[in-house]
Amino acid sequence: MILIFYLFLVRRDKSFLPKLNFITLSLTIFVSVYALSVLFSTEIQRSIWGNYSRGSIGLLNLLYFFVLFLVASGVFKSKSDWDLLLKFSLLVGVFTALVAEVFYGYFRQFSDSKRIFGTLGNPALLAGYLLIHSFLSLWFFEEAFNKKKKIFYALLFLFLSLSVILTAVRGAVLGLAVGFIIFLFLYIKKYYQPKYLAAVFLVLLLIFVGFFTVRNIEFLRSNFILGRLSDISFSQGSTISNRLEVWKMAINGFKDMPLLGWGPENFVLVYYKNFNPSLFINSFKENVFDRAHNVFLEILATTGIFGLTAYLLVWFSIFYATMKKDLFFFTPLFAGLFIHNLFIFDSLSSLLLFFLVTAFISRNEDLNFSWLTRKSFLFPVFIIFLLLIFILQFGFGNPALEQLKVKRFASATLDKTVIAEELDEELKMEILSSLDKVSKILAKDPDNLIWYIFSSALNNQAGKLIDKEFYTKSEEVIKKAQSQFPGHQQIYYQLAIAKAGQGNFEEAVKISDLAISLNPKSDESYWQKAMLYIDFGNFNTGYKLIMEAEKDYPWILSFTDTMKMIDIEIRRENYKRVAYLYEHYAIRRFRPKNAQLHASLAATYAKIGEKEKAIEYAQKAAELDPAYADDSEIFIKSLR
Repeated sequence: MILIFYLFLVRRDKSFLPKLNFITLSLTIFVSVYALSVLFSTEIQRSIWGNYSRGSIGLLNLLYFFVLFLVASGVFKSKSDWDLLLKFSLLVGVFTALVAEVFYGYFRQFSDSKRIFGTLGNPALLAGYLLIHSFLSLWFFEEAFNKKKKIFYALLFLFLSLSVILTAVRGAVLGLAVGFIIFLFLYIKKYYQPKYLAAVFLVLLLIFVGFFTVRNIEFLRSNFILGRLSDISFSQGSTISNRLEVWKMAINGFKDMPLLGWGPENFVLVYYKNFNPSLFINSFKENVFDRAHNVFLEILATTGIFGLTAYLLVWFSIFYATMKKDLFFFTPLFAGLFIHNLFIFDSLSSLLLFFLVTAFISRNEDLNFSWLTRKSFLFPVFIIFLLLIFILQFGFGNPALEQLKVKRFASATLDKTVIAEELDEELKMEILSSLDKVSKILAKDPDNLIWYIFSSALNNQAGKLIDKEFYTKSEEVIKKAQSQFPGHQQIYYQLAIAKAGQGNFEEAVKISDLAISLNPKSDESYWQKAMLYIDFGNFNTGYKLIMEAEKDYPWILSFTDTMKMIDIEIRRENYKRVAYLYEHYAIRRFRPKNAQLHASLAATYAKIGEKEKAIEYAQKAAELDPAYADDSEIFIKSLR
């Protein structure tokens, strides 16, 4: 709609056309190459729509951002207009950071994360968004002449920087540090004598060396945020080791399709093809990389050498523009974001700011392309551009949104089947409906492993609850997946369940052992083998395997796994084990401030006759949440 009104505006007044400068041309080239890559994409619908669950881009969103750039750079003429727009964005950024920090304690009741993530739902997405706002506050700090305003923007920078640090996203923190050093260099050079530069850099060097000298002391290691930021390990299974492995996959993907790549948003296909079973140690649940965690390598793999060249041209044009005196202090912002992109990925929120700020700095750039500025040339171009967006938006279905809905529906169905004691008609219809939806998606997207896993898992649960014939169907799905994705442990987990369901338990155990052999250091494989025994009635052996594995892999149980184990033990009426799982895992390890868990533990201790502990945890529940006070008082009186 904005583009339509904008077309009427520029038709009447050509002065509102965007400036056709180096930045505008480089962005136009990049968007054009991106669109060309979509035409030759291995999965064109994903390249158009992106992936909603990760906030990824896709051609349609990129076109919207490009329209935003064109309209903003054409409509906002004066510096006062831009100041108002960027200050409003800064206000939103501060509010977002405030929400993330203030409500962090509340969110911790529902998440295992020890990092802030706010309303964006992911620390990495929040970090990139706040990183840009941190440097915007420095821009306004430098622009301010009033001492009180300088103090105000300095405090904003400190607050936003702290928020970036609390995300514990190392790429963003490194970008923040590099950008801030560049800012100090420019600021001191502009306002102070050169001798101060040497003193400042000496202090920064001492801080840097000191941090890495003491990074292994207990104080730093015991704090999750500081420990994560100071953890630089190349050992197998570490984050850095995993990233390097994924970067190798990106380069291999580029070698397969060097010119225009696999198509935007198709890095997950590169990952599946080049999957290495030894990639993960204690974090197997981060099982699918749909991002290379390096924007430049991901663009290389998905849009080829042409795409990467065009993307680097965009960055060059931006840095070239910031060489002008009045834009010097935007260099730290883009330098910090450049560093951030070397280790993480873009998101819709960070790209929104990127295109806005880029439009701002492009307002001072002007190159003389008179043949491009003629109304007779530009208006048809804008009309074609508008038609392209209209066709993409309304001419196709939205498979990304459809897939997201099916994925959530199937996940919810699987969660219900895990705890279901018996099958009712409603659950049966839901299982069959999920299977039908997943099967249709799988037929359209046969190169995506996740749909094979969903299909086999749903068939296995249907085999348990509806008819054993579904176990056979699960095996058929897995056999197809094995031919396409050899070496993926998840395939073997589902195949083992299917074999056990068909009565071949010995073969199921052998398959579980094979999954373990693919990567003996992956805790998930031990968990899956243990659950195979538990799900098919051999509780003692299953628990023994978990206890043995926990000696080497203390994080083998997630919160979800713990609650599943508690549900199993409640059905077995083994309340001592329930109390142990609640106290040592659910509460101490995952949710120390969750009042409901404390109340449940109090009720469990009452069942096994341990009244003092029951009273203790009932009182604690009331302390954590006053809403439990009346019920706790009644409960305690009943025990006394």
